[in-house]
Amino acid sequence: MFWTDSHELAAYARILNKDDYISFGRALVTQSFRKQKMGKKLVQTVLDEINQRYSQQIIRMLRNPIYKNSMVLLDFK
Repeated sequence: MFWTDSHELAAYARILNKDDYISFGRALVTQSFRKQKMGKKLVQTVLDEINQRYSQQIIRMLRNPIYKNSMVLLDFK
């Protein structure tokens, strides 16, 4: 999943369909698009896409400290 603006990469995230769960990661917002709350929008869009495509599966995230604040803001448990 990725977003562009005028042919420039703005944000990216990867969704992985594992055997018994769904995972996402490698989420990034390029430097010129930071400070616009795009990271939060990206994660919310990824979660919406996962819920639409894989509504019956568990979502797992790596326990990476980099994502901790974003997950708390999104009420991810």
